[in-house]
Amino acid sequence: MFLIAAVAAVGLGLGDATPVPAELEVYASLSGYNLLWPTARCCAFQLLLKAGGELTTTLQLDEGPVTTKSRVSADELRSLQRVLEQAKFFNLPAEVGSMPVDGDEHRIQVRLGKRAHKVTLFDWPDDWARAPYLSQRELERTRRAYAVWHAIRALVKDPRATVP
Repeated sequence: MFLIAAVAAVGLGLGDATPVPAELEVYASLSGYNLLWPTARCCAFQLLLKAGGELTTTLQLDEGPVTTKSRVSADELRSLQRVLEQAKFFNLPAEVGSMPVDGDEHRIQVRLGKRAHKVTLFDWPDDWARAPYLSQRELERTRRAYAVWHAIRALVKDPRATVP
């Protein structure tokens, strides 16, 4: 009976059949020279998403580190897992994007089940259609890494964190 109800709910658009990724863990950080005082850009941060959805973020503010704990919903976890799969995150090289002088470093470390991978995303184009300094292959990898970073960065809800 439960199976019929679940199938009906999914068929009617009332639920998501994708299982919640219980073993998804993410560590991410944003750091860079331009994020340090006295700049108006805010701010370096660290993010830790534990299996089961417990989220800890620490912003490095002028007055010192500020840590926030929250929970990530099952839908957010499923969405993040889909982004990881679509971006083929576990196939990305360890370093992606061009490294500008004094640029930011977006570090992403993911464990999903028995798979684990680390990627550092340095920079992405302001205009994805005009990035002659990147080969097509580099542009494609940068786009994939950026998609993952964007999904992870969306978990940082503090309005003081203004750097993408």
